[in-house]
Amino acid sequence: MSAKRKVTRKQEQLDTIWGIDRYPGSPAFGELVVEAVNLWEKAGGITAGGNHIIATLPHGYKVVVAHESEHEGQAWCQIEIPGKDVITGWLRATLLKERGAKEFEG
Repeated sequence: MSAKRKVTRKQEQLDTIWGIDRYPGSPAFGELVVEAVNLWEKAGGITAGGNHIIATLPHGYKVVVAHESEHEGQAWCQIEIPGKDVITGWLRATLLKERGAKEFEG
């Protein structure tokens, strides 16, 4: 499902790949701990049988969130890599700046 297609992006769907540790109890709190993340063909990463990595994106990379889903109790986002031909794939919502921050609110 890593099909290339053209889409119209909406401003409110933008987010950023985020690798800075947000867990307050972590000794690495506030540090960059994930320099790059894998983009998967389908939600679930390695736990989704037959899944493949289609891209690796660096911390700070801007993406468009197209869809949100849950897989085995974890939130996943289908994202689009902007460009001439848009590439779509999945990553854990916690690896996005805005959506991941929701996990630590409260």
